[in-house]
Amino acid sequence: MEKVGDGKDREPRSSGGTALVSAIVPCRNEEAFIAKAVGSILANDWPADSLEVLVVDGMSADGTRDIVKEIATRDARVRLVDNPDLFAGSAMGVGVAAARGEYVVRVDAHAEIPPDYVRTGVETLERNPEIWAVGGPVDRVAAGEEGRLVAAVNSNIFATGNTPIRVGRAEGPVDAVLYPVWRRDVFDRVGDFDESLVRNQDDDFHYRLRQAGGVIYQKQKMRAKYYVRGSVRQLLRQYNQYAFWKVAVARKHGRFIDWKPLVPPAFFAALALTAAGGFVTPYLWLAGGALAAAYFVADVAASVAVAAKTSSRDFFKALAIFPTFHLRYAVGIAAGIWCFYVRRFTPEEVVRRGIFSRLTR
Repeated sequence: MEKVGDGKDREPRSSGGTALVSAIVPCRNEEAFIAKAVGSILANDWPADSLEVLVVDGMSADGTRDIVKEIATRDARVRLVDNPDLFAGSAMGVGVAAARGEYVVRVDAHAEIPPDYVRTGVETLERNPEIWAVGGPVDRVAAGEEGRLVAAVNSNIFATGNTPIRVGRAEGPVDAVLYPVWRRDVFDRVGDFDESLVRNQDDDFHYRLRQAGGVIYQKQKMRAKYYVRGSVRQLLRQYNQYAFWKVAVARKHGRFIDWKPLVPPAFFAALALTAAGGFVTPYLWLAGGALAAAYFVADVAASVAVAAKTSSRDFFKALAIFPTFHLRYAVGIAAGIWCFYVRRFTPEEVVRRGIFSRLTR
């Protein structure tokens, strides 16, 4: 497959003067989704001779590579690039090095973007030099009965927090967008994605971008689709890892970028402390009971919202999924604190030990 270039052969403008856009698609074992993702990029209304698609593959063991090769035989804009290090952080580094465009857009292999996504993103950046990254909110979608339950849970603010990316109401500056369009020179200003991070490389990159003075902007018009995990078990594993690697990002920067990931562990710690402290003063049992009751009310309300989107049969499933989700997230944060702060492991050592590093798709 293609070797990564040194950038000397870049032609950032087509013969017609239109800016060349490089779409980078990190992937591994995505045979069920990759054709949809690449197809949605190729269907964009950006001039065909000014668009390239780099599928940066982490040495897939399923049919992903064959699918991409077949697409590339039909459309010369598509290139398959190897990512021997497997993870998304290294995939972005490989992709950016191989990209020839003046603008870069990231699209995950289990996503789809609308036909005007590239054009809207580039036009927004061209009109607003203070904006360094632009993207849109994301709709969680899935196929199958359990997948629809996962999508409904994953979209609910009780599970993930009231973030503009998930709720999708924000139009304006945000902390992050999932599928950004960047100017190429952003990577010169901010640096590459951190290849040592198995998860949350985008959290780290967007934080560094904001610290460097850039603005991340969300446009409602750039609404994309994200195909969620197909089972509740996969969803729980995914967010267990997200929580763990958020601690790695926090240690790197000396602080948690966002306080919301600390809510689940703080909640369960408070329950444990009030339960133990009740033997000293019963008032702590009352406080713990009130906290648990408030949580139960929120759980019921969120589960009703999930059942309204899917099926009434899902109410009791959601009622159990939400606390399990929060507990797994809290365990991920606690494990991250133990590994990165107490044991002082580096991300590279964590990967060598196989801790929270297994790919979950």
